[in-house]
Amino acid sequence: YVGGRAMADTIPWASGKEFASLPLQPLMVAGVQIGETKTLNGLTFLQVEMAGHMVGLDNGAASAMALQTLIPTK
Repeated sequence: YVGGRAMADTIPWASGKEFASLPLQPLMVAGVQIGETKTLNGLTFLQVEMAGHMVGLDNGAASAMALQTLIPTK
């Protein structure tokens, strides 16, 4: 996740410096912290603990939450 976070923090865009300076916040599912996240103006970074690139298999609840968060239905 370190490389992914570094990439997200260096994307050139209007809110890039502000996004990079944001602290990570707890990523919660059903009252349990499963990782960390930060979001600003349409850009969201998610880090799911104990899950690699196969987060859908490693942590299905986190994967479902991420999809619902990142792809709103309304």
